[in-house]
Amino acid sequence: MRRVLITAFLILIGMVGTAQNVSAQQSFRGGVRFDVRIQEAGTAAVTQEIDLINTSGQYLISSYTQTFPFSIDSLAVTMDGTRLSAVQEGNRVTVTLGQKSVRLNQRGTIRLEYRVSDLVVASGPMHEITWPQFEFGFPTDDFRVSLYYPESWGEVTWSAAEYENATGRFGYKGVMVRSPQPLYLVTGSYSALTFDAAYALTHGADSEQLLRIALPDTRLGSFDLGTVTFAERGIVEESGQRFLVVRVPERTRKEGTIAGSWKPSSEPALPEETDLGTTQADIAFLELPEGYTEDRIYDDLQRRLTPATKYLLINRFSITDTVKSRAHTPLDYAQVYTAAYRSRGIPAYTVYGLTRFPQSGDFVWHVWVMVRRDGEWISQDPYMQDLLGYDYRNSVSPFHIPWTILGSETDPATLGVTSIDPASVAKFSDDLQPFEHTFAAEVQLQLKGEAYSGRPLPLTVLVVNTGTDAVRISSIEIEGAELPRDLYEQQLLLPGTVIEVPVLNLAVDDPFFSGVKTLAGTAIIYTDEETLDVPLELTVAMVVDYRTLGLNLTVVLLMIVALTTGLRKGIIKVPRRRRKT
Repeated sequence: MRRVLITAFLILIGMVGTAQNVSAQQSFRGGVRFDVRIQEAGTAAVTQEIDLINTSGQYLISSYTQTFPFSIDSLAVTMDGTRLSAVQEGNRVTVTLGQKSVRLNQRGTIRLEYRVSDLVVASGPMHEITWPQFEFGFPTDDFRVSLYYPESWGEVTWSAAEYENATGRFGYKGVMVRSPQPLYLVTGSYSALTFDAAYALTHGADSEQLLRIALPDTRLGSFDLGTVTFAERGIVEESGQRFLVVRVPERTRKEGTIAGSWKPSSEPALPEETDLGTTQADIAFLELPEGYTEDRIYDDLQRRLTPATKYLLINRFSITDTVKSRAHTPLDYAQVYTAAYRSRGIPAYTVYGLTRFPQSGDFVWHVWVMVRRDGEWISQDPYMQDLLGYDYRNSVSPFHIPWTILGSETDPATLGVTSIDPASVAKFSDDLQPFEHTFAAEVQLQLKGEAYSGRPLPLTVLVVNTGTDAVRISSIEIEGAELPRDLYEQQLLLPGTVIEVPVLNLAVDDPFFSGVKTLAGTAIIYTDEETLDVPLELTVAMVVDYRTLGLNLTVVLLMIVALTTGLRKGIIKVPRRRRKT
């Protein structure tokens, strides 16, 4: 059976529809129904019905305009069986209602029939059918999308917030959703993923070491190892997880490839684990109510976490540290969700593997959650849902290819080739990109104020980690003076994050200087394996507000004049010391 992937991202938030009589402001309410039939030729035949209720305050609405987010052809528009005139300019269609104009507070149903070409995008052995986004200009009483596909495509699994089977078309199967929540379909069964993964291991210590690369977990599916290019190697297994072990001499970089095939199981053989690790033990910090179900936990955490736009896989040391961070990585989401589920007795795992982004043929290394629900393991990707808006809760999907289980104490940096970020499998059987650390940081000096205020202006050092490794700051020195280490030494600076260090022993305090000052300094930043000295040339722009300065000087002069006048006229008397006799 040919394996076909159909994705219908029905983000039908609505459709911009305006109808007008003269040039007055209109408003509508009504319903929208779509009937989409996917054809083998890569096209879709669409029937779209729009119920418009005239709530504009005008007696008649005589035209309707719609802008499509894609190109259409073979357009036909009817109303109550009567063919209407339609003018198409690019993706914009204007329909003249004529005698079918909609009266005030009355309903009129417009029926549009059209075809959409190039809807199917092929990606290797997969086919993706993407339904573009619409925008409504009015609230809908009834929202309904029926999507039909040929029966010859076999069994289908899908994921959606609200759905039911759709029937009524000979030779087709379908699914119907009643909300604008996203929907994607997966037809057929899993196909094995063949890969030729490149890896690069760098060992900077003074003695040789055995480094491990995680291979697919046999509890999650079937894995056949092909070839490995490396001289000294071996295979070890721990609780169903196999590792390729390679011997790396001191201060050496070794590269190689691993070829094989991997087919995840639709029903993983995993124990129902609910224990918390040390990094998850402070889950009580979230204060989740005892009666929370899995769905309530999912929705609650979606509101608390914010997806990082920079794609990183850096481990945290506690749930508290994770939640307090301003932006959260896929690993942050997975670890918090796993801990929350386990704290309520719901079996869950943090899973590391390959995820395919929507509307793209690329796979990236990613982290998500597997949770036990009603006797089966369900995949959840709360990070991707928060980032892109799609509902990623389903049982089987080639969008997520689980590779290995992350323990609560596991650091992704120990996974070898699977810690590539953001390496990708462009298509099935393509190479993975080699893993290389990027160790970098930027240090800036920030002036807390831009104008003369009559007092020294405080300075702050901003340190930004622009690499892919978590780093620590060993010392910061400005103008020969070291900043107190307790301000920064204990903090772990994660990639993409910023730390502000106040400069306590230095300030810009020249009230008559306007221009640029350059301060010299050094920041020493390190990881466990390497140290980086960042030379600082800190440029501070001082702008003097001469109006404020002039006002202050005027007040001082007036005080001096008043004091002098008071002394001269005797208004202010200065006590004199009595001379001793």
